[in-house]
Amino acid sequence: MITSVKEFNNNINIEEVIYKLHGITIDKTGDLICPIHGTSHKKKKFNSSIDRQKNIFRCWTKNCTNGAVTPYGYIDYYLRNFMGMTDFKEVYKFIDDTFKTNLHKEFNYEPKKKNTFSKVIKVNEYCSEVLNVVLDEVIQHKNILLNAGTGTGKTRALAEGVKENFKNLGIDKVIYITPRASIVEEIEHTYKYKGFYKNDSVLPCESHIVATSHKAPLINLQMDIEYINFMSENREIILDKSTNYMLIIDEAHLLLSARNIIGNVKEIEKLIANAKYNIFTSANTEHFYNACKDVYNIKNHISIERKLKKYNLENLYVKRIDSNKEVKRKYLKELCKTEKNKKLIIYNNIYELKILEKELKSEGLDVALIYSDIKDNNDTIDFYKGIIEESTLKADITLCTSVIDTGININDNNVTTILIESNNTLDDITINQSFARVRTTKGNKGYLILDTIKNKTEKHSIISKFNSFLHSYMSLSKLTCDMFNEHMFNNYDSESFEEYKTVWNILSGNDMYKPYADLLKIETDQFNINPRMTIDSIKVYNKARKQHLQNNYYNDNFILSLLDDINAKSINLSYVEIDKPKEKEEKEDVKNFNNDLKKIIDNNDNIVLLINKYNFNINFESLNNTDINNLIKNHRSKLKKLDKRVSNMIKLIDNKNIEVSKAEYIIDMYNAYSLEKALLIKKRVNEIEYPIYNKLYLNGDFTGIGDIIYISIRKNCDCFIKNRNIVTKTAINTILAEIINYEKGYWNNEEKCWYDKNDKPVKINKYKKDIIKNIELIYDCSKEFKIYKLK
Repeated sequence: MITSVKEFNNNINIEEVIYKLHGITIDKTGDLICPIHGTSHKKKKFNSSIDRQKNIFRCWTKNCTNGAVTPYGYIDYYLRNFMGMTDFKEVYKFIDDTFKTNLHKEFNYEPKKKNTFSKVIKVNEYCSEVLNVVLDEVIQHKNILLNAGTGTGKTRALAEGVKENFKNLGIDKVIYITPRASIVEEIEHTYKYKGFYKNDSVLPCESHIVATSHKAPLINLQMDIEYINFMSENREIILDKSTNYMLIIDEAHLLLSARNIIGNVKEIEKLIANAKYNIFTSANTEHFYNACKDVYNIKNHISIERKLKKYNLENLYVKRIDSNKEVKRKYLKELCKTEKNKKLIIYNNIYELKILEKELKSEGLDVALIYSDIKDNNDTIDFYKGIIEESTLKADITLCTSVIDTGININDNNVTTILIESNNTLDDITINQSFARVRTTKGNKGYLILDTIKNKTEKHSIISKFNSFLHSYMSLSKLTCDMFNEHMFNNYDSESFEEYKTVWNILSGNDMYKPYADLLKIETDQFNINPRMTIDSIKVYNKARKQHLQNNYYNDNFILSLLDDINAKSINLSYVEIDKPKEKEEKEDVKNFNNDLKKIIDNNDNIVLLINKYNFNINFESLNNTDINNLIKNHRSKLKKLDKRVSNMIKLIDNKNIEVSKAEYIIDMYNAYSLEKALLIKKRVNEIEYPIYNKLYLNGDFTGIGDIIYISIRKNCDCFIKNRNIVTKTAINTILAEIINYEKGYWNNEEKCWYDKNDKPVKINKYKKDIIKNIELIYDCSKEFKIYKLK
């Protein structure tokens, strides 16, 4: 029985497909009149053909079938374009009925997991039952990776067990490293470890410490002999290079999946290298083991599993809905109203969560929003502490980012966990962690919200292989690495790490290196010399993993395969159709403003013309910024993206103190969006006859205009990019003269100094400092004031 598209293409002839669909027989030449669109030629000439050897059909007409197609591709194209089918499941069913295949059953595909464990230990309930076995493995192998499912109590077993067996381990300290402050607070509160996180700067003297991963540099600093000698006069020596300590890395998978955000990984790896014992622990160790076993010298991979599986979810519903944000928001609101359980919504889009919070509260619902920048706010501290200290959801609806998706327990019954994952954020580790936060077994549900696409094609029915991505990234990273090392060898004699790093910072933005720059790292020998570019194999693995996930995002079989480790009694996948909300009618003044803005952007006219027109006719504070944002987004190809600093500025327009919070998106005609346009700028500088009131890069006491400052700096300093020379005093003096001239100032030859338009001496040094500040805002500069590139 044929059960896959690949088998269908290998076993069904294209000739048979055309005969069953159209009743057409084909002669030995393989040429025929296209069965799909026919022919307009009077003599009915052939305009298509089949290749029996390659088993493909090709229409010679340019727009028909879009090239050669396989037997499945032919059926899929014909059914979608001429039979009105839009879903791949309908196509599968038609093929099953016509060709007696079983494609539709492929939907229930169950992948086979590879077992990479050195040892599997069975327990009745918790890891603490076999902790002595785990500690024996640590003593024997030094570095172990412990896989234990969520809810098996691995945090408690390690935190308490190591404390109880401390004297038998022959160590002086236990350092428990965890990625989030919330987990530090839980371990500190529950297991009485001394916390080292947030603004703490001195490592505690206690023998049992729990710290966030961001504190690794400080811990290493206090291992330095000179630092210890300096501190020993004032306090007990806390940690030195001869100290025997055990390092426990909690949620170790984040060293792989969140490598760029958990802190200084190099410092964590230094701690790992200097520790007597290392225990890496996680509920999802498969990817971590494959990527890191050689890097961290992991000798043993142990799994602790329950004899009887516990289900913390009654049902897990996978829902595919339209990717439109308003549609998604509408569906989430409906879920919040219809679900009687408490709701925990995890969504890594704080902007959308804030909108959802506002809309839910407006309907009188009990809502709490928790994320990293607001969790200590008085309005949310009780909700946050309820989760950390009491393991309960105090609000009926709790909205949060990833701040509580790892290592936090929720002991409420009747909780519905809702996770939203887009194509760019899909991560099987995140999925497993998020649906494991609720530790009870009564009345819990889960919803995984994914995007869908209107027309699935043949490519979405094929699961791409992980190894192909890994091989590709590894090969291209190695090529990039070798090219840079060869460049340094041929052009530089120095063995300085700093010079190596400086050159890399310049060249990493080059098109040759940029695609794989984030997969490389600079390493030195033990004396911190002989630097060489090397491949960060863990980053390569993780990038291949992410690309593999994104590439298969729309494949339902693949998504179901990611959910094997979730403790749910049943898993169902379905598609949800929701009507898009009706678009709100624009207010008349906003509509007029948007129309005028569009004309100005299209014609490259100055924003001042718009501002002058609306100075007294429109309240800028009440403008619908979303409409303006969308309008400008549609014309972004004509605009230069502003520096992030600009987003924090408020423009003063025509000295009327009218605040326009979104004016940073509007760029006047004099901004260059490429180096090539610099020549045009130079020609038009002298044509300015009216003031421009966008203080774009304004910094300091200038009364001049931001655009003029920007133009003057660009035309006098762009030449230094090419040669990477230091900005000269002549260039700064020229910029100074242009700005003062624009402000109607003048040079007093007798006094040998500049005067402003009010006949007062200009503070030259202050002006020059402000010019330098503005240069630093526009370019990437070194400490020596070499210019590398535009920001």
